[in-house]
Amino acid sequence: MENPRTLHFLEARRSLDELRRNSSIYRHERLIDSIRTKARKGDFSLTDIGTSEDELEKLLVKGSKVTARMWLDELRSDSSIERHEALIDCIREEAISGNFSLADIGTSEDELASFTQAST
Repeated sequence: MENPRTLHFLEARRSLDELRRNSSIYRHERLIDSIRTKARKGDFSLTDIGTSEDELEKLLVKGSKVTARMWLDELRSDSSIERHEALIDCIREEAISGNFSLADIGTSEDELASFTQAST
């Protein structure tokens, strides 16, 4: 049976590999938090698993942008007005989480407001 340190190490590596392969996974933020937690609990550094805070931050931004674009595409194609507010909130949350502007994903506050104005 493997010791807890080894298990934390292997789980952190798996999460990192998954993020590197597929930054469009919706749970990118949770995986990044998990990597940091596993490193702390397993008493190893991010360098030990082949990454850095800089890379994790870049993966967070990339994942947040991909997720926000997904919500934006859904918003643009969805005629279900009652969902617009929730999708707009999701887009704004990803922009805050990833520390990027709406322009970075091809939209603006004016466009987002236009979806709610269409429902009034």
